[in-house]
Amino acid sequence: MNREFFTNFDKNKFLNLSDVSSTTARGTSFTGYSNSYTHYSGSLNDAAKARLVALSAVEEAKCPVGAFQYLARYRSVYPDTDDVTMTSGELTSTAAGEFNTNYKEGVVIEPEQHSVITPVQWNAARNNIYNLMEDKQLELSYALATKIEKFILQDTSKGLLSATAATDTVRGYQTVYGGDATSDALLADGDVLTVEMINKANTYLSSILQRYWTYSGTAGTEAQSTVHKNPWSNDPTDPFVLIIGPEQKMALLNDSQFTSYNQYGGQEPLLTGEIGKVFDCKIVVSQYLPRKASGAEGFDGVAGVATNITRCFMMKGRAAYTFVWGQEPSFVLDKDITRTRDMMVLWTTYSGDVIHDDAIVALDVSIL
Repeated sequence: MNREFFTNFDKNKFLNLSDVSSTTARGTSFTGYSNSYTHYSGSLNDAAKARLVALSAVEEAKCPVGAFQYLARYRSVYPDTDDVTMTSGELTSTAAGEFNTNYKEGVVIEPEQHSVITPVQWNAARNNIYNLMEDKQLELSYALATKIEKFILQDTSKGLLSATAATDTVRGYQTVYGGDATSDALLADGDVLTVEMINKANTYLSSILQRYWTYSGTAGTEAQSTVHKNPWSNDPTDPFVLIIGPEQKMALLNDSQFTSYNQYGGQEPLLTGEIGKVFDCKIVVSQYLPRKASGAEGFDGVAGVATNITRCFMMKGRAAYTFVWGQEPSFVLDKDITRTRDMMVLWTTYSGDVIHDDAIVALDVSIL
């Protein structure tokens, strides 16, 4: 699908604006004079659009017609040295040891329907300087895009926030805290994103060793798990991606170790919203990262956050998360002749889920 997700329509129309019967379509009223002509510009001074980046950083799939579920099949981990016992020597009196562990699993993703309807009165459409249906289509397309961005980044049931945290015996996402904090509750103003944090997260993501946190009160203790995680590699076809907010971008742009995309943009494909990279990890900026206000419970479950914080995500994107379309966004038009209006329905079905929890590293920092 088109990552921009919405289409700019031709607004170069110079028509006389007469009375519009729909109060929701005609804009703010003003006072004019009957003997003075008003010229209405066809160029709309538009509001700002946020860049939508999360969908381009993860795996995107389509559930075919006739199927209501999508099974994302995956291998949880490759067996390493301790998972396979080899029989030594010639097999004269004993058989070779058997290897019968199944590492192949699957996540069931069931796209759910989302829809909205918008009516436009015929007289309102006829008399308006703008094509109201095209304008509403543009606005609804953008609104849906932001909902999908928030779904991937903020949903606690099906988004990245639903990932399972690493424990001593369970593979999961690892957490890196800003400053000297050992929990979200201990983050303070100034514990912002740093290149050193990115280096640590990059190491955590690529290492076979897994770290996890345990908490006592507001203090956390980091330890090494007894299980190994996947040693993810930063590949050109599925690179490490770090999703940050505008406030974290400000901190990185002042660091000499940050490489602007202008320095390499002509040599490799760019992700939507990509601004550069650190240690070959692509950096993209989103307006919809999850945030916690001072006083709330932290992302790690420790209560009493002392300042406003946010969670950034470093991940092996296509391995970490799969987003599934059932019905891609579609607009359907119809006429309601009993009420002299046109009706437009936007409907779609989608869902998603975390596939490899250990392909994610959370970077929790203060916003400023």
